[in-house]
Amino acid sequence: MGGKTDEERTVELLREFCDADGVSAAVSVNDTSGLVDAICFQTASQKRLFRASPEVIMVDTTHGTNKNYYKLFSILLDNVFGKGQYVQHSLVESEAMDNLTFCLNEFKESNRAWVNIRVVVRTRILKKREFWPKLFPMPGKFFANST
Repeated sequence: MGGKTDEERTVELLREFCDADGVSAAVSVNDTSGLVDAICFQTASQKRLFRASPEVIMVDTTHGTNKNYYKLFSILLDNVFGKGQYVQHSLVESEAMDNLTFCLNEFKESNRAWVNIRVVVRTRILKKREFWPKLFPMPGKFFANST
C-alpha cells in the first residue's frame, strides 16, 4: 500500500471488504464538493446478530474522540449478557441529519428485520424528536434517550 493516498487506500480497503460474502457497504458523496459525507458498513455476522434479536436497538455517535475528528455513528443491540454489540458502523463527516438519515436508511435496506424494531434508544445528541418517527414510521415504537 506504500505510495498511495489515503483516499486510494480507503477505496482499496472498502473493495476488499465488499468482496466478502454477506457484507454490505455504502458511501454517500456530497454532490457539490465531491467529498464523502458517510461510509456505512456491516459484516455478515453483524447482520445475523441483528436478525436474531431486532426488537431493541441503540443508536450512538461519537464526536471529537480521535485525532482525525471523524464521527463514528453506530447501531448496537444488547447481547444475552447485557453488553452492547455493534450491528452497523458508519463513519460520518458530520452529525448532520442528512448523514444520519443516510446511515439509518442503509441499515434498513440491508436488514429486513428492521420492521421488528420496537424500541430505539438514542444518545442525547440524537434526540431530535421529529426525526425518528419518519425513519421508523410504525405505530407502537418507543424512543428513549440515554444519558
